[in-house]
Amino acid sequence: MAPSQTHPRTNVRSGTVNRSVWERSLALTVAAHRLEDRRVAGRRRVPPCHGRPTLEAAMDDSISRRNFSRLFTATAAAAIAPGVLIGDAASAQARIGGAADAGVLSPSTDADTLQSEFLMDLTLDRGAVSNVEAGGIKRAIVAIAGGIFQGPMLRGTIVGPSGDWIIARPDGSSVVDIRAVLQTDDQQKIYMSCRGIAYPMPDGALHARILPLFETGATRYGWLNNVVAVGVYRPTAGKLTYRVFRIL
Repeated sequence: MAPSQTHPRTNVRSGTVNRSVWERSLALTVAAHRLEDRRVAGRRRVPPCHGRPTLEAAMDDSISRRNFSRLFTATAAAAIAPGVLIGDAASAQARIGGAADAGVLSPSTDADTLQSEFLMDLTLDRGAVSNVEAGGIKRAIVAIAGGIFQGPMLRGTIVGPSGDWIIARPDGSSVVDIRAVLQTDDQQKIYMSCRGIAYPMPDGALHARILPLFETGATRYGWLNNVVAVGVYRPTAGKLTYRVFRIL
């Protein structure tokens, strides 16, 4: 068996190109120019008809332009392809990524779909309300008198001081800002902060979503410090209840 021939690899960063590929691309360029020269020379020999190009001449011109365009495209591809296919992986990936950024859709992956899992049900007991208005901004500070939370990995009660600092907006919606202390059934404390939006639906129902974040020094619940969650409002008589999902 004859020994395999080794070919120099293209280095995208240095801009060097495989010699054989470069020579082929140069030959294609020369051939393209020769084709264009023959097309121009042929047009000079064909007399115009009443000062207007004939249909045959127009078709010939269109076909010649297409051929020239195809050859030019092939030439450019021959010069660029080694940099992507033969060059180092990081540079090739950067070039391919640039094409994707330009509008080329990549194949669908699991990352294109938001994944979540149930974290807990959160129920808040509403306490006293203080309304404050200044400069056209309406605020309602609502005390959280208590409540419970329960899920597969944590459960317990809500203790004070906790509250919801609400900003009413002119369009009827409200910005929710909940800050609460969660005390687990094994007497560990977790600070929870939630920003969210609430607004009435056309049928009068309340639509609300919150984004809870957690802080704790308890070793058992330390994983909560890295959790991003979404709470979905659930109508409950006399209570404020959210079903909270952990975003994976």
